[in-house]
Amino acid sequence: MVEGDLFTGNLFTTSVRSGHTVGINVSWDDAAQSILRWEFVGSWTWDEFDAALATTAHQLNAVDHPVTGICDFTHSGPLPLNGSAFSYAYRAREVTKPRVSAIALVDTSTYLRSLLKVFCTLHRQQQNRYLLVDSLDEARALLALHAPDGLQPDASVRRIHP
Repeated sequence: MVEGDLFTGNLFTTSVRSGHTVGINVSWDDAAQSILRWEFVGSWTWDEFDAALATTAHQLNAVDHPVTGICDFTHSGPLPLNGSAFSYAYRAREVTKPRVSAIALVDTSTYLRSLLKVFCTLHRQQQNRYLLVDSLDEARALLALHAPDGLQPDASVRRIHP
């Protein structure tokens, strides 16, 4: 995270272990509060995920317009071993579905990409909400093409298709 990159009024869900910041940071990515960003840093837990989801609900309730989301896994450790990634992803989908029109996942890990493809196979009606990208800049550029009901059909994006 770059100093000064985040806007004031943000809530953060992080923990500090062994002198290093780890966990999940939840913040607005832009001054217009149109992109909500989750930044996964180092090792994190499902309890931290739940806390980040509560922060997300609070942030979404504080604005009266549709938003998009970025889940940045570029500095994340592996997914926690305890608990089901699918049940947590489902809960996140339920919290964000009414207000978040598109979500970009920033990651190059084959494992996370495979999990997301399976999730989208199980929830086909939602697959146009998600895209996989390699960088924050790519996420921001592609989310700029969004429409309130999902990504524009002619947008040149890497959607998740089974």
